[in-house]
Amino acid sequence: MEDGSDAAVRWSARVVLAIFFAAAFGKVAASRGQGRSLGGRLFRIAWPLGAIALVGHVLVAFALVHDWSHGRAYEHTAERTGRWIGRRIGWGVYWNYAMAAFWTLDAIWLALAPQSYRQRPQAVDAFLWTFFSFMVVSAAAVFEGGPTRWGTIAATAGLALFAYATWRDRALPGG
Repeated sequence: MEDGSDAAVRWSARVVLAIFFAAAFGKVAASRGQGRSLGGRLFRIAWPLGAIALVGHVLVAFALVHDWSHGRAYEHTAERTGRWIGRRIGWGVYWNYAMAAFWTLDAIWLALAPQSYRQRPQAVDAFLWTFFSFMVVSAAAVFEGGPTRWGTIAATAGLALFAYATWRDRALPGG
């Protein structure tokens, strides 16, 4: 049985996952049509909320589990990664900081300059979404188990299939 601190951290992570996938599916759905579609609205609402939720999750983890110590967060990450891959590696915590920073900056860009955001190079989107997806799956694999882990993997696979179908439909003549 997990204590209240573990439960708060796990549930804050689950909220981040749910918002991430809502935003991701919304973004792909919006790319199928116009930016003012339901998917576009979902993305524009969920994306900044997800960034806020991720920062909140990091703060909850630091406050309740790591006692505001980066060293403890590093060790915790190393211990959990060691259980998963058989090697203690703590630097994943730095990638988590990077994700929080990139997601927050991306959400700010979307809020302050939506036209510029929509016109940015596709390579920027491809990099960020690849990085975010890798981080989401890795975090669920290392720190979660059971339904959350498998749900994350299933949602990621579903998102990849949806994105592929959207790309394929646009790539076909008349698409």
